[in-house]
Amino acid sequence: MLNVTQDSTPLCDAEDVIYTSIVLDANSQDKVLSMVPAFQDPAKKFGHHVTLAFRPSQEHVDNLEFAKRVNFKVKTIAMDEYCIAVEVELPEDVKSNNEHPHVTICTREGISPVYSNQMLERAARGNGTDGITVYPIENMELSGIITCEMKS
Repeated sequence: MLNVTQDSTPLCDAEDVIYTSIVLDANSQDKVLSMVPAFQDPAKKFGHHVTLAFRPSQEHVDNLEFAKRVNFKVKTIAMDEYCIAVEVELPEDVKSNNEHPHVTICTREGISPVYSNQMLERAARGNGTDGITVYPIENMELSGIITCEMKS
């Protein structure tokens, strides 16, 4: 766990942070993973966090309220032959560097979870010809804690 000051200012250098995220609580992880029981041969299951920033700036790290509980809504579930992810709507005070904040649920063997960013961007363009299926999700709320993954 990251040490923080009483005002939640992180006591770390952004150069030591791989990524910042909202780590889903167990109930939220179960909700997300239960959305895709029919995914054939999911080589990699994830469903545990929303990445806020990969290789964050010092400003981003300094402005996060580490250890804060955050509630947020699921907007859509998107899938193609390689990946399934849910796009989420974060509270205004929680900033993500991803244009489409999301939770990667699972990917096929050989597919990195970062692929979700590309899939959601293609889905947002909405041309409908690239094999991505998107369904709106109503009344699903997730929650988690703001944290970061540190370099070893």
